[in-house]
Amino acid sequence: MQSSGHSSACSGILRASTLPELLVAMVLSGLVLFFAYEGAGLLQRRLGVSRQDTGKWQLMRSHAVMERLVRQADSIRVSGPLLLFYSDGIPSDTLAVSGGSVVYRKDGSGEVLFGSAAVAAERYASGPGELVKALDISLQVAGGDTLRLHYLAGASGYIEALYRLNTGQDGI
Repeated sequence: MQSSGHSSACSGILRASTLPELLVAMVLSGLVLFFAYEGAGLLQRRLGVSRQDTGKWQLMRSHAVMERLVRQADSIRVSGPLLLFYSDGIPSDTLAVSGGSVVYRKDGSGEVLFGSAAVAAERYASGPGELVKALDISLQVAGGDTLRLHYLAGASGYIEALYRLNTGQDGI
């Protein structure tokens, strides 16, 4: 009579794979990954997505971020290489301009909006905490052309009227 304890002890042992089995599994998984990668490339070509198109989408996305920033801001002030966007009198968003890059900063993280750009800020008056009337961002695009993006500060019409009244430039 055989003990049933012996057969239950053997069933707990794990069976290991042999070297040929591992090699076959590696070759098959490599082929699957290769075809998946090639399929993704084929799909991109079929849909007409290219690096140039992703650059255009990035430009449109960056422009949308700038539009939102300018629209939501009560005022924009220059502070060294920073543009501070104020909402309800509190700095809410920041753009850092350095080395031709425009970086959007919020809550400690940064995102490059425009990689190689020239930024000009039209100001009401020079001095500390200058108020910005408008922002111009110039970008080089394909073919050597220059794209100029113009952003008028959200409340600039109201601020300009107050500035003219305070400085007596309105003839009143």
